[in-house]
Amino acid sequence: PSLPEEYCTAINGLKNGPKVGSCGTSPFTGKRVLVEDIATDPKWAELKDVALKHGLRSCWSEPIKDSTGKVLCAFGMYHNYPRLPNGPELADLESAASLAGIVMEREQRNALLTKLSNSLAQAGEAIIITDALETIEYVNPAFLNITGYNAEEAIGRNPKFLYDRPGQSEQPFSTWGTLISKKFPTSKIAARRKNGQIYPAHLTVSPVKNDQEKTLNYIGVLSD
Repeated sequence: PSLPEEYCTAINGLKNGPKVGSCGTSPFTGKRVLVEDIATDPKWAELKDVALKHGLRSCWSEPIKDSTGKVLCAFGMYHNYPRLPNGPELADLESAASLAGIVMEREQRNALLTKLSNSLAQAGEAIIITDALETIEYVNPAFLNITGYNAEEAIGRNPKFLYDRPGQSEQPFSTWGTLISKKFPTSKIAARRKNGQIYPAHLTVSPVKNDQEKTLNYIGVLSD
């Protein structure tokens, strides 16, 4: 909002590139761009007329990156006379871009988490997430429809209560860990609803691992 509306309209939608001003060049190269005089710098050759028209004479830009180093966009500072930044201003430029990157990455993760949460909640199959010891931590709404158990009745328990029954012949696996050790970690099981009804079901289990390949959680998909 501190920039002239006509200028913002003129640059809106331009693709990043080596000659698209300071804030188009820095995300393209992934490096800081300091332009002392927009009127003479070749990076502004195609945009200088609209910038100079509004009294913009210098522009410094720092690429905004996420924690992996991926460039998200750029932070820019304009001045109405030719100049380069001093030490404190360079520090401000870097700090502002760093903080913006943290905020943007957090917003992207939150948006992704919301999307994943909505997808799990609306899935037609029962979704079961356990910890590494196979204790249930989450079940989606479809879990109630399929099994008859609500979340409060399931969380904190081992999922074996869904298919183990007194006098039942042993299941083809003893733990979810043994199930996923198969080439195809899907098992046809005789599951039991809360009302005691037995029904044929498919159970597919996948591990969630960290960078060191340590299993942190299991995700099970149970379908009637």
